[in-house]
Amino acid sequence: MLADLPPPLHGYFEASSRHDPDALASLFADGATVRDEGEEMVGAAAIRDWAEATFRKYRATLTPVAVEEREGATLVKVEVTGSFPGSPIRLGFRFQIAAGKITDIPTSVIAN
Repeated sequence: MLADLPPPLHGYFEASSRHDPDALASLFADGATVRDEGEEMVGAAAIRDWAEATFRKYRATLTPVAVEEREGATLVKVEVTGSFPGSPIRLGFRFQIAAGKITDIPTSVIAN
């Protein structure tokens, strides 16, 4: 795990690796938003349900490989392996964090 990840992101990747939707959802602020695969999940309950379904569907492991701060966001390049075509793939995530909680994750994009 990258040493320079902010605490909520360290927790995010740990919870993802354990496939623990409750731990993952606890890292999000009230009203937080996640956009993934053309859908938008708002709030901890919706994010928890999304995480559980995603863990079950893809059995993915997310390994952060680079992190940087840019324009008020934390950008993380992640190696993703799982039960999906093209695995492994490298994705870029743009996290918004406020008061120690994740507030927003827009759709991930393919990273180099």
